[in-house]
Amino acid sequence: MAMIFKNMGATTSTNRYDFRSGKTAKQSADPFTVAMGNMGWPSVTYSSTDKVYNITSYTDKGGPTYTYWATAAKEFGKSAYKVDFSSLTTKEKADTLAYYIKKNPEGILVRVGNSHSLVFTSSTHPAPDNPAANSTSYIPDPVLLTSENEKAVAYEEFVAEENAIMSRAVTTTTYDSKFTCYDPGTTQSTKGNGVTYDKSYSAGKYGGIDNVDYIYYFD
Repeated sequence: MAMIFKNMGATTSTNRYDFRSGKTAKQSADPFTVAMGNMGWPSVTYSSTDKVYNITSYTDKGGPTYTYWATAAKEFGKSAYKVDFSSLTTKEKADTLAYYIKKNPEGILVRVGNSHSLVFTSSTHPAPDNPAANSTSYIPDPVLLTSENEKAVAYEEFVAEENAIMSRAVTTTTYDSKFTCYDPGTTQSTKGNGVTYDKSYSAGKYGGIDNVDYIYYFD
């Protein structure tokens, strides 16, 4: 999420204090500022005894353990949209991924295996003008996440993740090599830093794009 916001040139909507720089300003997107936005920009204090920074308070957003996409996005003046891929065929997933990447060149957040997120940034798969036009399945409309529905969505995702079958078949598809991704699941740049999905860490663990469960994009 931080990578996507950085690509968008997003900053916090209001001035925020960053203890790393000691400055109060509209902060650029990075993993720290996105995490702070997710937690309602909590109070952070320094312990001279332990020589660590401690989060001393945060709003009731699940603390640091879960990302609420709408809450974090709002901090940067953005809205979060979710598109469910669960009912789509592999080709429909490829078409729909390419469509949303074309619309959002800063990247889209892709969830695979109901348990891992990564960023897709480009595709050589032709992007249809309307992925539903040649589809035999219903392509769900994007769902705008709001403070009213994000907890319900988060709970659904948590249950899905808890029930995810990690032994799900690690299959491959003819489309995997057509999508470029950034995968935080590994420190090996050859498996995560702007590689085609078939070469990524996630492909080896969760399978091809047929295992994409849903995506998020931000606007």
